[in-house]
Amino acid sequence: MMDPLKVRDVREWAQAVGDDADYLDYLSQQAGLDEWAAFSRVFMPRFVEVEGCVLWDRVYEPDNFRTWHERLRGTPPRSRPC
Repeated sequence: MMDPLKVRDVREWAQAVGDDADYLDYLSQQAGLDEWAAFSRVFMPRFVEVEGCVLWDRVYEPDNFRTWHERLRGTPPRSRPC
């Protein structure tokens, strides 16, 4: 797992501030509401359920789904073991 305090800008900021400042303090001072809102969708994406399938709302396209569902009858192709 990546340690944010190993990133030069974050580490230098935390050292300059002192008082046990860390990466969350860095974000709270450097990121605005717009960045936090975008981050929230990255880390807590929204999903939609369509015909018993759970899909990421960001990439769900009704026409593509309908084509896939009709051609494969709602069953994804099975992958073969290597």
